[in-house]
Amino acid sequence: EVVVSYAFWQAAFGGKSDVLGRTLEVRGTPMHIVGVMPRQFVFPIPHTAFWMPFVITPALAHDNRINYLMLAHAPSGWSLSNINTLLGTIRDRELRSESPSAQARAEKNGYVIDAVPYRQLLLSYVGGTAPFWGLFAFSLLLLLLATLNSTTLVLARQRERLGDLKLRQVLGAEHTAIVRITLLE
Repeated sequence: EVVVSYAFWQAAFGGKSDVLGRTLEVRGTPMHIVGVMPRQFVFPIPHTAFWMPFVITPALAHDNRINYLMLAHAPSGWSLSNINTLLGTIRDRELRSESPSAQARAEKNGYVIDAVPYRQLLLSYVGGTAPFWGLFAFSLLLLLLATLNSTTLVLARQRERLGDLKLRQVLGAEHTAIVRITLLE
């Protein structure tokens, strides 16, 4: 089974509505198209053409402690607790189908399948919201200092040039010429 992106559906199938159930060959394996993602769907990896299921078993994970990340949209009315209960059931079913040694290895390595809100996942990579707020405050402070520095330099330069500009005005320079000189500096 495979779900195709909206762009791939348009490019490969011309947006035809009879695409569901058709076969798409992926690396020599025939896959049945079971869905088309909506146009507004945004995936973190740009230009992804399709998605296919990836079966994770304790034997596949082995001792490497590999983490797999899957993005999913929760059905309306489902809480995080409901989803994690369902994922726990799936995990238990997968473990029962494995050999006793694979089950023991999975338990030893902490084989879990759980759902986490996407925002929480992103913030966990950087240690919560504190780094974002710190970076935001630092950026504002830097912007304020740069603005004050530029303003001070412009005012100091204008004060230096005030006599020169008054002399130009007395000698008949047009107002626009004086403004142009000031802006160019």
